[in-house]
Amino acid sequence: MRGVFLSILCLASPVAAAGARDLPARLHVEKAAGAEQCLKQEQLERRVEGILQRPLSDVVADSQLTLDVLFERTPNAFTAQVTATGPKPGRRHLRDSSPTCDALGEAVSVAIALLLDSSRPNHDAPSPSRESVAPVDGPAAPAPAHPSNDGPAETMGGFDARRWTARAAFEVGGGYGLGGSGALFGFARLGARRGGWLLDLGAGGNLPSEQSFDTGSVRTSLVFGSLRGCYLIGRSLLVAPCAQLGLGRLHGEGNGYGRVRAASLPWTAAGLGLAAEAPVAGALYLALAATLWVPTRRQTFSVENAGIAWESKPVAAVLTAGLGLSLF
Repeated sequence: MRGVFLSILCLASPVAAAGARDLPARLHVEKAAGAEQCLKQEQLERRVEGILQRPLSDVVADSQLTLDVLFERTPNAFTAQVTATGPKPGRRHLRDSSPTCDALGEAVSVAIALLLDSSRPNHDAPSPSRESVAPVDGPAAPAPAHPSNDGPAETMGGFDARRWTARAAFEVGGGYGLGGSGALFGFARLGARRGGWLLDLGAGGNLPSEQSFDTGSVRTSLVFGSLRGCYLIGRSLLVAPCAQLGLGRLHGEGNGYGRVRAASLPWTAAGLGLAAEAPVAGALYLALAATLWVPTRRQTFSVENAGIAWESKPVAAVLTAGLGLSLF
């Protein structure tokens, strides 16, 4: 009898162990190439449990559903395919054009929580006798309506609208009337964004521009910094009106007039313009900017006994394009 009893134990224990391992596998996550930043299985389970307010293994066991999630990256968006097999089979396809996978992960968490909650049998509904003794947990469906910090984040152009996001960008372009009649510009920006609001600091300048005058020429250049505030409008392609303040140094140097002289003047200006952004890949985005600058004062460079060789324009224009990166 002892030998038979031990044999039964040996056969039974692997079955029990297999059952314990199968339970977590009822929610399975796969990530295709390019979607590595999307939620891992453990992270997705924790978010769903936070919405349902109960262990996921219990919910899956009650519903008898098997859930498979596949995250993929297309050229313009992150996608997720949620496949359910069991009593209520089905398939749901989710798509988000954000440069990161965070918003899609939140949406998948809520979709799975709703699916599991709707699939639960009503075996734990409170009866009159039990209700008089102790309250029984009601359905978890209302949880996604008040997700606190566990629900899907409101996104705008791929950014979480509830928090500030640091970003950096580098732009190149051309200008007219800003440090020269026509010049090439380079500009770097560092700032932060929350929802539609964008604030950044920039610094840059133009390549020296040379203008002939009398028997020689005058070379001018501008190095300046700016404070910019914008309000972005749109979903994928964002367009924003912007206001700017500029502060810098305007430099002029004369050549061919016997003795070479140089001078630097303070430069201040106010600017109005438009900015546009579009996601490229991941946290990378394309940035465009067009600005009209109005200097606060007229500035000139003169040649002794010859007159004014160069003077600033009443209105200057700059058009730039470049790439930006969302840092954190």
